[in-house]
Amino acid sequence: MAEKLTKTYAFDEMTLYKKAKAELEKKLNEKLSQFNPTFKWDEEDKSGTFDIKGVKGNVLISGSTLTVEMDIPFMLKPFKGKIMEHLENSMENIAKS
Repeated sequence: MAEKLTKTYAFDEMTLYKKAKAELEKKLNEKLSQFNPTFKWDEEDKSGTFDIKGVKGNVLISGSTLTVEMDIPFMLKPFKGKIMEHLENSMENIAKS
């Protein structure tokens, strides 16, 4: 059974959308390319979905808040810590830029 992880981050409302989209695409395309990631962004809703080797998730931006939800398959649970580390590093990069 998959385990749901949710992490919420608060950022400056004016720049969150651009920064979050750019950082998530960078992480998926550069750091995780060996896993054939897919990412779809809905410009109107400022939301997105991603799939990285069975780790499926949603990115939701509401005002100055960014929420990332992921479903981690049972077989990938041993990598949960590493997945969260990548996510947290990405959010720190957004906050710094």
